[in-house]
Amino acid sequence: MSIIDNLITEESFYDEFYLSYIFEPDEISNKKYDIVLCEPYNNFIHGNSLLNNHFLVDYRFKKYDFTIFKILKNNLLRSILDNYRNSTHKTISHMSIRNYKVLLNKLKPEIAECNILADGECICILKTYWIRIIQRKWKSIFKKRNEIIKKMSCVNSIKYREINGRWPNYIENIPYLKGMLNAYSRIRRVITPA
Repeated sequence: MSIIDNLITEESFYDEFYLSYIFEPDEISNKKYDIVLCEPYNNFIHGNSLLNNHFLVDYRFKKYDFTIFKILKNNLLRSILDNYRNSTHKTISHMSIRNYKVLLNKLKPEIAECNILADGECICILKTYWIRIIQRKWKSIFKKRNEIIKKMSCVNSIKYREINGRWPNYIENIPYLKGMLNAYSRIRRVITPA
């Protein structure tokens, strides 16, 4: 029996640690964003609803601890498997996510903005997704900036600038942070009832 299994079976775990690390379902956070353990809404488990393509919050963390996260993740996976065994749909699948089974095994803590609906369901809008997009975009911009700076330091480019008073056309514009996500602003997500 591992340390994690011992923690799960001990009642003192729930008394001492659970309330100090996890928000109660109706407890309000004083922060805009929380660290959450969430799962994609699945019609086969949760029933038919307009919440398809949203994330359901299972746990909101006051303080993040890897051991406690691992325990709660294992408990969540067990409950999902039990729900599939009890449902009419026996295979683990999702209506719109093809690699749903792989996604469940790779659950990780996410930074999210939580919204509690009128019926008591807590859904979230993931923010770590956008952080990853910004990181990738900035990495490509930084690479282009370095290439342009390297081209500016060439003798031919410096000579062209001395003669014409400006840089050559192929290195005239250096990309900046401002406007780097303009391509994503045109994407509009429309949620329609199923």
